[in-house]
Amino acid sequence: MYPQIHPSSTIDVSHSAVFIDFENLFYFLKLRLTSEPDALPASVDTLAALVTYIKEQTRFEPIIRLAYGDFTRLSQNDEEVMPALYHQGVETFNIVGTDHKNAADMGLCIDAISTLYTRPDVSRFFIVAGDRDYIPLIRHLRKMGRQVYVVSFKESMSGDLLRIVSNDFFVNAHELLPKNYVVGPEIRERTSKHSSEDRIIAEQPKLIEPPPLEPVPDFLPSIVISDQYLEVALEELLRKFGTKSEVWVSPYLNSLRALMPELTDQERREIINDLKLNGIVKVFKKRGDPYDYSVMEINWNHPDVLRLNPG
Repeated sequence: MYPQIHPSSTIDVSHSAVFIDFENLFYFLKLRLTSEPDALPASVDTLAALVTYIKEQTRFEPIIRLAYGDFTRLSQNDEEVMPALYHQGVETFNIVGTDHKNAADMGLCIDAISTLYTRPDVSRFFIVAGDRDYIPLIRHLRKMGRQVYVVSFKESMSGDLLRIVSNDFFVNAHELLPKNYVVGPEIRERTSKHSSEDRIIAEQPKLIEPPPLEPVPDFLPSIVISDQYLEVALEELLRKFGTKSEVWVSPYLNSLRALMPELTDQERREIINDLKLNGIVKVFKKRGDPYDYSVMEINWNHPDVLRLNPG
């Protein structure tokens, strides 16, 4: 069931604004849809259902609808994404992403704060995203007397974010997704047919002219890991995969999944990104038959690696 939108107690005019991390929505559906059609119409239809829900609850259309993402990467024909959103009354902002961070986060947060201070008639903010990076934004909007609803699929939503929002202000995107779309288990790098980590490793694809690798630096300045998850993740990497010259990303993610069940898959991937940013691992793609795959190379000279693995 949808949560009932609460009456505004601080502002007479009760307009709403919707801020959409489109990549968060799109890639969740791309990885999990088991029905036709594909993730693009499913994403657009979900947003259309959200607008209908807001209108029915408040009697007002959301006057601001903004979507952020690297739309050039979202489909083979990037021109089909933005027109589809445009016809739903959604203004799009194409933000080129980076290897380590979804750049849409920053654009969304900046515009939401700008709306807060320039549009006092907007009392309700709907954030279509599931990352814990949005927690400071949500806290600030609430501090300024606004109601903030988060719209997300629970499987891709940060547990910390859900605790901050509470169920009263959480809109489960499963309730918005039309019934003709079927969501199933995540499709994991084309290896879902393997039932065990050992089988995945044993059936490594045959390499075809792997690309040259950039050398891992012999030494990087010490960046002591403060996040408890990073510390545990690095310990697991060294304990279970420390004897390997290259670590397959998929088996390592399986280990983190068992070790940190409270996190979403997206958050566990962020841990690998943080290890990469800290210079602890090098992540690169290898060409394989039939599919490419990702591997990691540990920087054994990194201070945090030496600290946890002095031998």
